[in-house]
Amino acid sequence: MAGESCDGMAYGDQNQVDYKIRISRLKGFAVDARSVAVPGVCVGLFAEADHKLIAVTLTDENGRFGLPKVPSGLYRLVGRYGPFGIANAQIRIGRRGSSSIILKVLPGGIDQTSYFEIPATR
Repeated sequence: MAGESCDGMAYGDQNQVDYKIRISRLKGFAVDARSVAVPGVCVGLFAEADHKLIAVTLTDENGRFGLPKVPSGLYRLVGRYGPFGIANAQIRIGRRGSSSIILKVLPGGIDQTSYFEIPATR
């Protein structure tokens, strides 16, 4: 899927644990296991209830992505990159929460897949 269009992105979930993240706005960046930026990752926002695709974007050359003007609410965020694992997290967008999110792009396996996380605060 790397380098391809994200239009019509399908919902996917390979998580063994359901991630739940609170964010104040939908922006972030994709990195690999060594924290190197990953361009060309499809990031899709889906309705929580029926998993209908709401919006989709592609990470830029620096691995950054964003979907501005997403109303507050409960959603599913999905990240796809070629043969790598599919990241899936339940996100609540509102006034409270992190101002960005990290998509860790990892090979899919029995005990591993890509995932979303909140940046560590210092």
